[in-house]
Amino acid sequence: MTGLQSTNYGLDYDEQLDSGLYLVAPRDEDYSEGNLGYDTLTGWRNDDVLVRVDSNYFNAGTREYKRLTIEDDYQLFVEGNSSETLSNVLPEDIEDVVDVQVNTLDLATEQENGLSNLVPAAESTSEELELLGQDDGNTTLTVEDQQIGIQLSAGANANPSLNGVFGDDDRTRVTNTTSNPWTKVGFVTAKFGDEWFGSSGVMIGPHHFLTSAHSIFNSTRSDSAGNGGYADEIYVHLGQDGQEKYYGQVGVTYFHTVNGYTADNDGDGIIADADSNEDDGNYDWAVLSLDRNIGNYTGWMGWQWNSDLSWFNDLNVNITGYPKNTINSEGIVETNWSGSLAGIDHSAEMYTISGTINSADNYQIKHHLDATGGNSGGPVWRSEGNSEYVIGLTSGYIHDSQNTPTHNEAIRLQKYMTDLIEDWKTNDPNPVDKPDLVDYDQWFGTDFDYLSSNSIKPGDNLTTRFVTRNNGTAASGNFDVNFYASTDNDVTNSSGSHWFLGSDTISSLDPFNWDYATWSGSFPNLNPGSYYIIGFIDPSTSIDEFDDSAASNQVVFDSILQVQSLF
Repeated sequence: MTGLQSTNYGLDYDEQLDSGLYLVAPRDEDYSEGNLGYDTLTGWRNDDVLVRVDSNYFNAGTREYKRLTIEDDYQLFVEGNSSETLSNVLPEDIEDVVDVQVNTLDLATEQENGLSNLVPAAESTSEELELLGQDDGNTTLTVEDQQIGIQLSAGANANPSLNGVFGDDDRTRVTNTTSNPWTKVGFVTAKFGDEWFGSSGVMIGPHHFLTSAHSIFNSTRSDSAGNGGYADEIYVHLGQDGQEKYYGQVGVTYFHTVNGYTADNDGDGIIADADSNEDDGNYDWAVLSLDRNIGNYTGWMGWQWNSDLSWFNDLNVNITGYPKNTINSEGIVETNWSGSLAGIDHSAEMYTISGTINSADNYQIKHHLDATGGNSGGPVWRSEGNSEYVIGLTSGYIHDSQNTPTHNEAIRLQKYMTDLIEDWKTNDPNPVDKPDLVDYDQWFGTDFDYLSSNSIKPGDNLTTRFVTRNNGTAASGNFDVNFYASTDNDVTNSSGSHWFLGSDTISSLDPFNWDYATWSGSFPNLNPGSYYIIGFIDPSTSIDEFDDSAASNQVVFDSILQVQSLF
């Protein structure tokens, strides 16, 4: 993952160099992974003067091989496998920069010299919020500055490799994800250009889903047209457990965000989510309007807000979502996602934690319950009677100027948010429910397709079988399944040769039900060689489905059939 943008995090002193200037540490330990490619501020500070160096010099090789020194003439050197003079120091004239008092520059001069928003180290009292959305390459989505007006006491993170965990990781895996309330929580996959990112969220109506804004919007990340902004593709997988996607893959028809996150509110030409001058973290929420009424099957959570901030003190809550990583009882970091988030073959595990939050301010809930990358957008929720209510959305962890995590935060639901949600739910078009006929194995990581033999002669009897399932939200009606022998793995491909074997008719499948599709008969007189066996669901496309593509409706058997000569 390369090209992530970030604002100034150059306030951590790592070591003092011979020149009396300080090497400023990157924002976290993950920087030691050479492939992360963070575009992070790196430089030296002497009292209230800072010199910045283009971070591209640090994007290859691990940090320990990149110690820097400054000579008397202010030339900068990087020492690794070989020494190299840094030529594109920002700004170009080092000698002029070190004579400048940074905190006396006007905004235009600061921006011109790449020193915007820097403050003397002695005046650095702000804390920093790192958002918890994560991509499938194990890097965080974005980093934003967040000024906060509260200091919470917390011990040092015992697991610095997994920020957002305080002491032992107390999250537990949810394995009964098709039972209440876990069906209401979903894993979100979003594509920006060629890159996929994962996060969490929760159903709040028959076809509305609540998540974080940074799960679907990033002004510094390119979409397929080369523009920053909203994701090109967004999907929701409700109640996913590992490879099992009981409720299929749900598409997004509309999405809603607020200008506090997605607009240039101060007129400086920088969108809020990339501008450390703006309080975008207070508006990091979004509502997705889904392409089907999946909530009629999963259920949904209600929501609560309270203007009395003391109500939140020591309130019992749950935090649920799909973190990329957790720490097991032996202190080992485990990865809970696998496979590319492109398509349906990925795996993701749901985790939850219960406990009390510390407090809340006008915008944020503050707590020490464990939450890490991928948890973003997941609900902070509480039970009341037989119902569950969302009171916040996981957003990120806070660390101080020494890069020590202090607490985690969540967006607090407020009246203006619930008013907007009600308005969107009322006015968004209702989706049309349809069936969606698929191969069961693809959605559950199983292997039910069956061939009675992997090697036969023409005229021998062959039995083929697989499980077809309706992943949609409407009954399918009766449909046919055709079976083929093919020289390639796509019976719609004109370059291959395909032979019809026979068909089976399946009675109507209700949503999320399944049945066997089977053909048995004498194998035709084909030339010796290797053949794919393929089942084609609804080959005449008589059923109007959410996904009518051949890729969705073709079932290519795992085993290759070897046809032997008759003689």
